[in-house]
Amino acid sequence: MKKLPAAIQNILDAITKELPKIFGDNLFGIYLYGSLISNTFDPDRSDIDCAVVIKKKLTRTEIEKIKLWYAALFSKNPFAQKIEMCFVLRDYLYTDGKTVSRTPQLWNGKFYLRKDSDGNSPIVWSTIREKGISLYGPKPKSFVPFVSIASMRTSQLTELKFIAQKSEQWMTIPANRIFIVITLCRILYTLRFSRIAPKKTALHWCVTVLPKKWHAVILGALDDLQKKKNEVALLKKSDVREFVSFVLRKCNR
Repeated sequence: MKKLPAAIQNILDAITKELPKIFGDNLFGIYLYGSLISNTFDPDRSDIDCAVVIKKKLTRTEIEKIKLWYAALFSKNPFAQKIEMCFVLRDYLYTDGKTVSRTPQLWNGKFYLRKDSDGNSPIVWSTIREKGISLYGPKPKSFVPFVSIASMRTSQLTELKFIAQKSEQWMTIPANRIFIVITLCRILYTLRFSRIAPKKTALHWCVTVLPKKWHAVILGALDDLQKKKNEVALLKKSDVREFVSFVLRKCNR
């Protein structure tokens, strides 16, 4: 992992130091994945993706402690809002991908007891198994089962259907249109190569292989990744809607 800005490193240090105090014997491990481990982390754009593996379900006391810890961390370090932390039971790592997992999660500055999550999915666990960084606990390969190509494909098709169902609701917010296009491109890449790719890699690949009709919407999403914080490229809802339909048809052939 490349050298990180001090504010981000301080968050990782706080996670490593404080979560074992909060969970005690209930904590099994803490694992980083996503842009932090692929050396594509952008302080303005990227999230701090983290999976916390626990032995038993969270208690009310643990939930209150994690909320208080997070509030205190955020008051000192606004970058804490970037934390996307899911809490997963050791005996229920989600590796078949047949449905969208719902887990306790810290996301966008709030704690959710049950939230739709890609943090407990075959793609994530495959990534953690092969490349994940352990902040606490055993190495991932010692407990994360091998994820088959069939399970990865099932997971991506499940996520595609979920996004298609939610897209009309999500598209009211311009930033979500960017998210939808990027996620669909990453799904297509994963279905082709059976591995997850950084956002820019997936977008560039889709421009090279998909019909020219879709280049504008993909390049619009790519352009958004180059923009400064709080700037959002504008994609038309109608264009994103058509792209969702196209990807659905392509994947259902």
